[in-house]
Amino acid sequence: LEQAIGGVNLEARPAAVPAHGAGAVRQLTAHFNAMLERLETSSRERRTMLAGIAHDLRRPLTRLRLRLGLAAGGPMAATDLAAAEADLQALERITSQFLLFAGARQPEPAVNVPLDALLAEVAAVADANTLQLDTPPLQRRVRPGALSRAIGNLLDNALTHGTAPVRLVLRGIGAEGFEIQLWDEGAGIPADRWAQALQPFQRLDPARGGEGHCGLGLAIADRVAREHGGALRRLEDQGGSGDPRRFGVALQGRSLGAGDAAEEQRAEG
Repeated sequence: LEQAIGGVNLEARPAAVPAHGAGAVRQLTAHFNAMLERLETSSRERRTMLAGIAHDLRRPLTRLRLRLGLAAGGPMAATDLAAAEADLQALERITSQFLLFAGARQPEPAVNVPLDALLAEVAAVADANTLQLDTPPLQRRVRPGALSRAIGNLLDNALTHGTAPVRLVLRGIGAEGFEIQLWDEGAGIPADRWAQALQPFQRLDPARGGEGHCGLGLAIADRVAREHGGALRRLEDQGGSGDPRRFGVALQGRSLGAGDAAEEQRAEG
């Protein structure tokens, strides 16, 4: 075990150590092996993220360079100016998602928030004829910025890839828990590909990437759910006679107390 610990560095890591010996040694070995797994996951995500940055930023940057080159001969046309603005918004969204996933932002304190009001604010960007709200009053102690971004990602996915109407549902679970569901009538994500969809930088259909989408929406929502002591679940409703089939995603969590700091750090790891 001592030799294995000495072999851990940024470039290489030893193999997992077989657990044997006294109980305390076996426990320490289990923690060491879990650390190796977390380091490997972090390293893999870092490599994937660096490759993703190069891939996802290349297209809008190339278009901007072309438009700026064409504009050298005179003022840009209104359509070109609008297209350049759209490219800048795509770059801003991609960069924001990368920074959020990489944890480059400061930790956010948990505060008591009326979740119904928070969801109404997130849903304000959608057309009222497209999005239906079922959000009774409910107050929980959460990280509002992180939760808003997670639900915003789920809503964006439903509006972009799903089929209207989209339904946003809020439910309380016990005294401290909550569940936020997003339903639509699209095909959704197959059950056998759900685990893959939760991995960062995964686009199940590359043709549906869209501008400013980098395959991090579900991964970020899953991380935020785990930070709130919950999980991101796949939902499916086959519908009754004459009713449409529906696909849904549920973000479960609970109120965060002062004693949750260690648990949140483990979830982030």
